[in-house]
Amino acid sequence: MRLAIALALATAALAAAPAHAATAYRGVQLSPLRMDPAGVTEELTLAKKARVNLVKVDVSWAVLEPEAGAYSAEYLDRIDDFTRAAAQRNLDVLLLLQTTPCWTDSDPAGPCDTDDGSDYPPQDHDAYGRAAALLAERFGSRIAAIEIWNEPDHVNEEYWKGDDKAGRYVQLVRATYSKVKDADSRVQVLAGSMVGASGAFLQQLYDAGIKGHYDGLSVHYYDLVLASLRSIKATLDANGDRSRVWLTEFGYTSCYPGRRRQEGHECVSRRQQGKFLLDIFRAVRKTRWVKAGVIYNMRDTEQYKFGLSSPTFEPKPVLRKLAKAFKRRRLAAPRKVKLRETRKGVKLTAPVGDVMKLQAFKGPCKRQGRGSRARFEDDSLQLVRGRFHWKKRALRRGKWCIYAQHYWTGREAFRDLT
Repeated sequence: MRLAIALALATAALAAAPAHAATAYRGVQLSPLRMDPAGVTEELTLAKKARVNLVKVDVSWAVLEPEAGAYSAEYLDRIDDFTRAAAQRNLDVLLLLQTTPCWTDSDPAGPCDTDDGSDYPPQDHDAYGRAAALLAERFGSRIAAIEIWNEPDHVNEEYWKGDDKAGRYVQLVRATYSKVKDADSRVQVLAGSMVGASGAFLQQLYDAGIKGHYDGLSVHYYDLVLASLRSIKATLDANGDRSRVWLTEFGYTSCYPGRRRQEGHECVSRRQQGKFLLDIFRAVRKTRWVKAGVIYNMRDTEQYKFGLSSPTFEPKPVLRKLAKAFKRRRLAAPRKVKLRETRKGVKLTAPVGDVMKLQAFKGPCKRQGRGSRARFEDDSLQLVRGRFHWKKRALRRGKWCIYAQHYWTGREAFRDLT
């Protein structure tokens, strides 16, 4: 239809890349090595069953280097065992290195917990860089990348406390990048590790001099994954940054119908969990600038139900759904946008992860042309659950043409509402 020509151009530039491009990594996050090393080994077996090709695991710097320059042989052996077990299953490894040892803690109040370390930035940034370089040198043939810290921009300050967050994080990145590359140039260095999707914190990082000191930009996004990626890509483009983005943490918690929300996250059903995760992987399957998608996480916890399995390793429906989809040489195309007339109005279903354009034109769809003006529209419809119901009372009497478009995929649909 002619109407579609005019409406489908708004976001095409940031949606799909050429057909030959593909997301290199489909991964899942495992339990921290310091918490449950035996359980992590069982999680590796589940990861293989899910047919992912990358696993992410937390490494505690505080445990790795409890005293300045003295590295824990027991902890290094644990990392060694894990990376070997992953390699035996043909799984690449992403290490997230965080938590400051007490001997370099910058917390002005103190005292520091010697077992858990501190969430304040280190005083000695070079020491962190040396620890990351040690991991690259010792395990470089088995690891794909090292991610520098976790969510330094998060407002809850659970991981990166204190003032001048962007400036101090950039100092850490600049002190780390060259050391890791000197240790093993094959190991990718990921910086950012952001949860904020507006691009504001990323711009602060650029202003503080982060550009050129990492191989990839890591981000952690949840309900509106695709909209967040578009936003962050716009900031990269504005700063002339051609780095690829690693989506190193995302997921959907299967806490519905027991709850509607779980500590800030929308609850979905166990069936929806697999469908929605595949929505994201299918949406980015040909997006050249997105290199990885890493699901959070392998097992449900007492706090969340993001896992692909129960806390006792029983696979949930999502694991089997992913395994079936990833078994194919190529992922299927994203789900279609569908409009259906109901007694009360029009119901929309679409892939999750992005905002939608929803418009109502007076008269039947076949009469709409390039210059048609929408009488009603919503350009910021958030599809967390992949559905929306536009009730008839919102429209005046008569015939209407309803148009919907999913920004990321470009999928669109028309429906005459009588």
